[in-house]
Amino acid sequence: MSWSPDGDSTLLAVTRRTVCLVTFAEYDTSWARRTNQGQPWRAYGFDLPTGAPLWFRRGSAAQVTALNAAGGRFALASATETFGPLYVLHERSGEEESSISDGSATPEVHPGARGTHYYTTQTSVRRVNLATGKASWTRPLEYARVAPLAGGELVVAATADGLGALDAAGGDRRWWRDDVRALTTTDGRPLADATAVYATGPRPGDSAVSEGTSAWGIHVLAADTGRLLWAVPVDGLTTLSYAAAGDGLIHVCTSATLQTFRGP
Repeated sequence: MSWSPDGDSTLLAVTRRTVCLVTFAEYDTSWARRTNQGQPWRAYGFDLPTGAPLWFRRGSAAQVTALNAAGGRFALASATETFGPLYVLHERSGEEESSISDGSATPEVHPGARGTHYYTTQTSVRRVNLATGKASWTRPLEYARVAPLAGGELVVAATADGLGALDAAGGDRRWWRDDVRALTTTDGRPLADATAVYATGPRPGDSAVSEGTSAWGIHVLAADTGRLLWAVPVDGLTTLSYAAAGDGLIHVCTSATLQTFRGP
């Protein structure tokens, strides 16, 4: 199947039987809304095995911020400058099963969704049951960015003042360090894997690094305790540097240069 839909932006979600393609215009600024002249979002459903069209829905003039598939439904989150409705569409018919006011703030929470998700606000971190939409715990933490660790026991939390780990089951703080700052992935989450949390920091023994300032290098911390495993100097590294890790390697983008490091 090959096809060029209307719209200047798209989102795609796939289940075992159905493909949902959503096209939309940007509405996140007043200039964008004037330029796009009320262009609505459009959702198209296709049969996955054959590519045959199943359904079409035309929505409101709003930007689509997320598209989530679960439980035989597609949840389409829309917004302009603030959170808007969350539309829940039947996977095979495209019929609107419900419209949740201000639901685009939590697009993963809709009928059929399962598991847990961690949400952050300006003042706290919350662990939410996706099936019920209820929070099992809330931890006060200002302007945090979070990343659940593989294995499900810990959640890495980073703020402008430090970096640490919370207990995934109850939200209690396992450890916290204010002398380092998080290395981040491209979507802003702190970088971590099953055994390690990656940070920027000073030469071991020197004073702490402030948010957004230059750092001596990478600090690799034990995920369960926060203790330093090893450190390496990196030229041009800041707490805003983007990084990725895997197979014993750390890849860091600094000043438009990609640097790769292997631990001892």
